[in-house]
Amino acid sequence: MRAVIDDRNTLLGEVFYKEYFRSQKSISGFKEFLERVKATHVVTGKDTQTYLLAKEVLGLNEINSDGPAHLFTVR
Repeated sequence: MRAVIDDRNTLLGEVFYKEYFRSQKSISGFKEFLERVKATHVVTGKDTQTYLLAKEVLGLNEINSDGPAHLFTVR
């Protein structure tokens, strides 16, 4: 599984993180970001902007939830 964002991984680079956070500002921006990086899954906490975009706005399929973490499929 290829992680889009994992705060424990600092090897992705500053430009990648800037693009990710910029994508959070609009629905189309986040969807385009996921397509550009070829994301297959999104892991997020429940009370986050990413969760709202994935679940409520884009309607991604939530395949697992263990309380603090929620796993969605992108495709």
